[in-house]
Amino acid sequence: MGMGRVLLTLLGVLLIGGALVRGGAALDLWALPDFSRNGTEMTMEACLTEGGQGMRGAFAQAGLPADQLAYLSSRITESMTPLCQEAIRHPEVKSLTQESGPRFMSEMVRNNPSVWQPLCFAVVDSEFATSPELRRYVGSTERRRFRRKACRLQVAYMREDAPMPDYGALIGDHPDVYVTWCAPYLQASFAGDRFVRHRFTSRERRIIARRSCVEAMRSRVIDASGPGGFRNARVDQAAFQAIVRRVGQAVVG
Repeated sequence: MGMGRVLLTLLGVLLIGGALVRGGAALDLWALPDFSRNGTEMTMEACLTEGGQGMRGAFAQAGLPADQLAYLSSRITESMTPLCQEAIRHPEVKSLTQESGPRFMSEMVRNNPSVWQPLCFAVVDSEFATSPELRRYVGSTERRRFRRKACRLQVAYMREDAPMPDYGALIGDHPDVYVTWCAPYLQASFAGDRFVRHRFTSRERRIIARRSCVEAMRSRVIDASGPGGFRNARVDQAAFQAIVRRVGQAVVG
């Protein structure tokens, strides 16, 4: 079979792989505790209870699978504790509203990145714990490296008007980091096709997946700037096919 046919088969597998951009670690549907308290004190109990309920609802609305929701629910209180401790330390928290609260929280996170890290770690860990593709293709060392880099970068790209990263800019600027989430789903699609599996070695499939994902994210062919961040990324299929075709040709000569 000619190389052109080989690449067409590979691209067919690509189109079947609809879970390509399933992952995201996107804390971008943040539900704040109710800051409209008419000047009363915000307690730790209220912050953890209201914030936890809001986050569970936001994650459910984002379409997270049941097993991931269960994983996150088990860690919400622990991961929100540093953030709530920092929030109630500020006197102005008593006068915040649902309109001013997001900007306050964003500034607080940017000034104190350590309060964001536990929440970010919990979401990242939940993706690795519940995704067969990530568990199969991402080793423990790369998982730790991704978690450390992604959670640091999220703070650096935090929007000023809300405690959520600008995922479009973040992923477009750092595709070398987020390839950890993109490539495994493409690798899984390749591995699921008998012909591609036998025609390309596992090393070649990995190289094609990673190079294609990096180029697609850098050029915004994979666009994570919309609602939902990377979880609901928009993919220009024609442009992505062209990238995979070009990368595949380069890899196999």
